[in-house]
Amino acid sequence: MSNNVFAPKPGRFGTAPTFVNVAMTTVPASGVTTLTTAVGAMPTTSVISKFNVSAITYPAGATVNAKLVKSRSGESDLDLTAATVINGLTAGVGTSIPLVATLTDVQKTILPTDTLKVVTSGTGTVTTASVGLMANVELMVTE
Repeated sequence: MSNNVFAPKPGRFGTAPTFVNVAMTTVPASGVTTLTTAVGAMPTTSVISKFNVSAITYPAGATVNAKLVKSRSGESDLDLTAATVINGLTAGVGTSIPLVATLTDVQKTILPTDTLKVVTSGTGTVTTASVGLMANVELMVTE
């Protein structure tokens, strides 16, 4: 029986998309400059495809940035996206944060020994806390 529901676009053949959603319970509060939220380690080899953030309420009063980072065993962390200002984004709407354009295929590949994390950093005083802040990662499982 054929599966007529899943039809990958060209360039995505031979992969299965999977989505990882992580609740970021807070953003940097006054006096705290950086918070890290673990997205986790993937059980199989996959390739990073997209990164989005969404919230019911975004933080206000301070400049708050978010970026996706890959931690590699025995190597320095690799920024998969640039730090992007998230306060002032439209609440209730997912916002895509583009991957760094110069990433190679090897750098986009997430091995079972790698860990993804979202790093939020802020400057100034947060006057409105975020509500329902989520990081959404699309991975293309290759094996």
